[in-house]
Formats: sequence, structure tokens, C-alpha cells
Amino acid sequence: MGFGLIIILILIILIGIYSFLLLDLNKSLILLDLFFIELDFSIGQILLATFLTGMIVTLLLEFFFFLARKKNKHE
Repeated sequence: MGFGLIIILILIILIGIYSFLLLDLNKSLILLDLFFIELDFSIGQILLATFLTGMIVTLLLEFFFFLARKKNKHE
């Protein structure tokens, strides 16, 4: 196993523990009132969704940045 693979495995485990703690410890409900729908979310679900959304956006932007950088090296 390479060093990078071990770091990625540790990162995935830490994100899993963080997710469990957010969902388990934050039981407070937030009422989201849209036009025709009322939704109840716990604070843990909202925090986890924003964390994962930010992580996905960051990974996509990094992917596009390195893809463009790789194209410029070949030209």
C-alpha cells in the first residue's frame, strides 16, 4: 500500500466518524417552509449536506484545474 492510499483511507474513516457524530449529536429540528411544502431537517443533516457539497465542489474544481494545467503542459 502506498502512502497516498493510506492517507485517503484515513481521510475516509475520519469523514465517516465526523458524519456519524453530526447526525447523532444534533437532534434539533429546523422547519424549512417552501411555497407548498414544509420540510423538517435536523441541524446534523444540514451540516453534513453542506460539508459534503463543499467537498464535492472542491474536488471538481481541483479536477478541472489540473486537467487544464495538464493540457497546457502538452502544448
